[in-house]
Amino acid sequence: MALFPAYSSQEEQNIAEEPVSAGSVKVVPEDFQTDSTESQLLASDTEDDKAIENSSKPAPSFSLQVQSNDDFYVDRKLDRGNLRVSTLYYPGRPQYECGRVRLAGESSAGGRARRSRRYYSRRAADEPDEPAVAARAAAYRQLLARAPHDVALWERYIDFQEVCGDAETTLTAAEEAAARVPRSGRLRARALAALRAARPLHVCLERLRGLLAAGERPLLSPVPHEPESARAVLLTVFLDGNGVLCKEVGKKCGNVRLELWERLLGALGASPDCDAAQLTRAAAAALADTRGVPHAYPRLFYCVGSYLRAAGLWERLVLSIELVVAMNYAPASFPPPALAELAERAERRLRDLEDKVADSGLPLGARWVRVERARAAAHWRPAPRGAPLDTPLDPQRSPLAPDVADLLLPASAPGEPLHLAVRLLQLAKVPLLPATQWARRVGGAPEGGEALLPLLLAVHALPPAHPARVPPALAPRLLTLLLDPPHYFSDDTGYLSWVNALWDACCEWASGWARAALLCWRLRWLHALLLAAGGGPGAAAGGGPEAAAGGGSGTAAEAVRLRGEARALLRRFDCASPLPFAELARLELLAAGRGAALRVAARALRAALLDPACPPHHVLHVARVVCEVSAPSDGAALSAEGACALVCAALGRAPPADLAAPAASDLAAALETCERRCGAAEGELAAGGGDEGVAEALLPGVAEWARARALLAPPPRRAELLAAALAAARDATAAERADASRYYEESACALTAAAAREGRAALTARLLAPLFPDNAYLALAGAGAPLWARDACSQEQRVRALAARGACHALAALLPALLAALAADFAPAGGGARGASADEGRGGGAAGGATLWSARLELEARAPAPRLPAALYAALDAAPEHKWLYVRGAAWCGGEARALADALLERALRLHALPDELRAADDNIPPATYTVPFISHHPPPDPAPPSSSPHHALQKNIKNCVCQLRRTTGVYSLSTIV
Repeated sequence: MALFPAYSSQEEQNIAEEPVSAGSVKVVPEDFQTDSTESQLLASDTEDDKAIENSSKPAPSFSLQVQSNDDFYVDRKLDRGNLRVSTLYYPGRPQYECGRVRLAGESSAGGRARRSRRYYSRRAADEPDEPAVAARAAAYRQLLARAPHDVALWERYIDFQEVCGDAETTLTAAEEAAARVPRSGRLRARALAALRAARPLHVCLERLRGLLAAGERPLLSPVPHEPESARAVLLTVFLDGNGVLCKEVGKKCGNVRLELWERLLGALGASPDCDAAQLTRAAAAALADTRGVPHAYPRLFYCVGSYLRAAGLWERLVLSIELVVAMNYAPASFPPPALAELAERAERRLRDLEDKVADSGLPLGARWVRVERARAAAHWRPAPRGAPLDTPLDPQRSPLAPDVADLLLPASAPGEPLHLAVRLLQLAKVPLLPATQWARRVGGAPEGGEALLPLLLAVHALPPAHPARVPPALAPRLLTLLLDPPHYFSDDTGYLSWVNALWDACCEWASGWARAALLCWRLRWLHALLLAAGGGPGAAAGGGPEAAAGGGSGTAAEAVRLRGEARALLRRFDCASPLPFAELARLELLAAGRGAALRVAARALRAALLDPACPPHHVLHVARVVCEVSAPSDGAALSAEGACALVCAALGRAPPADLAAPAASDLAAALETCERRCGAAEGELAAGGGDEGVAEALLPGVAEWARARALLAPPPRRAELLAAALAAARDATAAERADASRYYEESACALTAAAAREGRAALTARLLAPLFPDNAYLALAGAGAPLWARDACSQEQRVRALAARGACHALAALLPALLAALAADFAPAGGGARGASADEGRGGGAAGGATLWSARLELEARAPAPRLPAALYAALDAAPEHKWLYVRGAAWCGGEARALADALLERALRLHALPDELRAADDNIPPATYTVPFISHHPPPDPAPPSSSPHHALQKNIKNCVCQLRRTTGVYSLSTIV
């Protein structure tokens, strides 16, 4: 035993060299020591003697030869002599041997139990990933060769390339998939998204223009700056199996051309030489090219409005919305008059704030950021004609109507006015609620702090112990972290009044089911606003002992205001449907408590059952609301009142005066009815269906039968339903059947909610979330899941879970870490959210949107070791048209405020204040620690040689960037970059 030199003796060597038989083992007592061992232990007395001894002669090498025997191993743990030797004097390395593995129940020789080994002689080397990735890719290729038209298989292969490959391999796989299945809109969208991620922006623009030109001339001429192989792929992206151009591309009125125009306008808005006027001209050309395409005008107007909102050009956006509403709806109450008293009060408050900032002594960058945000919050509406301007040299304060005249068209097609109203409200920062995959098809993704409203609304359906649950006290702080002006969480500048007037104009125009859809959406929006203000079940007036946990007096006042506004809406807009009253019950639960909410929901249920014009699935939706408001807590089991409401709705019975627990036979009959109706609905969906309208997307659908079935079914039956829904959802998604996809998405949400009550929400959500990436509830249910929840998933499912899923999925995955960081006030213990934010930002990429990049900048700045320059470079390169990313960068990189303000000017983004305007005469600006030049879409310059100094490398980087920018636009100078 050669662990320490003190054990090196002839006696031990004799013991080691003694042959050991297979049937017996010689056991040495634990306290056995020879005389030579004792003398060696007492040999060294002082540190000096030991140092001299170690320096005079090298330490001898000892080796222990253990004979090959399955019944013997060197057990260092039982050798108590090691405890009596100073390891500082004789550092040694233990040596271990592995013997034969014993079966369970087999005992060693002598009848003693054998101790399991904890250490091994060597560590197995990690195998490289390349062979495994190549083998998996080859397996995918074999499957695709046997099924070349399987859309779901192609999507799994593209997800695999996104995770295990790079942007180039992903683009190759996506283009090949679009070429093999040319009529698949999902694969075409994946190909265009991969093109945007893998190619520079100017190449994407050329490719998109080439695809749009395919409808007018044959694609025979080569695309500039593209190799012949890439051009061949481009020619076949939209060709069918016979080499004939698809009719959707050949016709000008096809939906494919509309999709290409949307992609082109989005890429054009991110280009460095684009401004609002150029984008408006491109949108006018797109409108002329897609005249006659259903819903082309709302979608293209939304593309232009999204750019204006991101660029901070709110005056131009508000003018466009007001003119479009006046042309299509002719309301009497919109736009609201600009009250002189309110405007004067806002300007006075703005001047006082600017004076305080000027006298604060803060650095120039911090002062510029505060003044820029304050002016943006106050000056969001065009200045009235004849009013004195604080900045006469700011022409963007008063845009002209001819500037947006090309965007003014009548929405006369069936269903188009309602679609236009939805898009206008989204441009005013009102997100679609609830955030689902089917609602995402009729609207765009929200941005800014308002993107958290769908998550706040969906998270309260989870159990209280879920890590994504937002405490009421953290909800306002969570919104403030990502909020950009203007916003409607307060009415200091009149923006909330303007948004309410827009709501009123749309609701006054609508009638029938369209009005019911808008009212339900508006009430859900008020519900989300109360949650954002910190409201909860305990924040209600008279909420009992939980009132202190729900919020303070401000939250209670906000709850009273929103409750009164919701009731006034239902009195003003007469609606025969009981659905808005069911949404009012959800708001009453937060504002007035469980008893008031249950009374409102029960009355709505009775009205729905007595109304012969109310569809059965609407009645089931009202009954499900009764289940929600009657539950003792969020995500709790089915209550007696809820079970009674479901039974009455499914069987068509009038509910009793007091909702009591139903009999077991009634529950079985209700479940049988739900099974029968679900079977009939699934048969109709399998036979084929069409796309849903906008009103149908905002109202409950036939999938309410599937939701009721999931509430009433026992656990074994739910397991069967989960497997069936998973397979059917894949087929419906691959076939692009919108109605079938919505049915199985709602069924998936219901099954996940039922699994959450049993503690299995994470595993169920991880199976279903990749099929519906824009569903907020599924994304939140799978967020913050423990590691053991991934063991039941296959390797392919774990790989697909790492692929980019969009902004909703990324924000939901970030929410648990963000809440932990906020709860710890971004202390080093809670600073781990920075890593999660960075991972989500890199994983989501461009699909994550500007909201995710804003979250990454905020968390990066609060991290213990921030990497702000890298995060700012990545954010500006991914979303260069978003103004508030520049302002957030200047807030944390104060020395670069002037460079970022110049970058806003060069990109023609909205700039309310110049840094030089705020410079005082006695300012002494410290030198910048790093430079953040304008981000171009060209490859970065070559790095400086190691021998050059940091200052020389910085100057070379700036000069190269200036040269690139001059070649691109011809208007840049060195003074505008630094």
